[in-house]
Amino acid sequence: MTGHLLVIGHRGSAGTAPENTLPSFQEAADAGADMIELDVRLTADNALVVHHDMSLRRTTGVRWRVRDRRADEITSLDAGAWYARRYRGTAVPDLARVLEWRPARLGINIEVKTQGDLRGPSAYVEPLLELASRVPAKKLLISSFDDRVLALLHRAAPRMALGCLYMPARDRARGPAGLARASRARVFICSAHQGGSALVHAAQGAGLEVVVYGINSVRLARSCRALGVNGIITDVPARMRQSLNRRGRSI
Repeated sequence: MTGHLLVIGHRGSAGTAPENTLPSFQEAADAGADMIELDVRLTADNALVVHHDMSLRRTTGVRWRVRDRRADEITSLDAGAWYARRYRGTAVPDLARVLEWRPARLGINIEVKTQGDLRGPSAYVEPLLELASRVPAKKLLISSFDDRVLALLHRAAPRMALGCLYMPARDRARGPAGLARASRARVFICSAHQGGSALVHAAQGAGLEVVVYGINSVRLARSCRALGVNGIITDVPARMRQSLNRRGRSI
């Protein structure tokens, strides 16, 4: 994390990438995003693939769960056609492939999805540490709703930057400080709907950096800047860059 407001690309809508496998990430990089954010899940053979859902049905049409299939089976599937015809042939990437592609200037926020995986959070630690070693520490943030996997990562790599994702039904009582203590994270991540001034100030008062996701309008981005948040996660990094810099001011 840095001193200016980071623009973190979450999803693109056009563009190309090497071998046409990573178009949304390439667009975010071309738009000037400081980082990209992606979700990873663990395959049956303990590889990390970039996929949000437990099931591959929505994005590929195949009724498989990520945890039940090998990485080579999953990365052979077309995950682009469901979104738009021009993305037909875009495969599900594994995390190693994304890290090979990553431009040197681009940071990466890896959100670890453990929900529905009966192997538990400990299964994720070794694969994450192995791949994380390929990214400079200042360019890497690992985040999760699962404070257990973050605590395990901290134990194994105390200097790794970790981000705890806020879940109101679970975390309202303990607040940002309690969530950070449980997860050993130093970055607090909440949604645009959750990220009001009281919550942001509570996190900042606990010494945490704050990132807010779901920021797709200039109004929300400017509100985040006024609150002094450290980063915004957006589907439209180019629009955020252009609008926030219109008057020549740094984001």
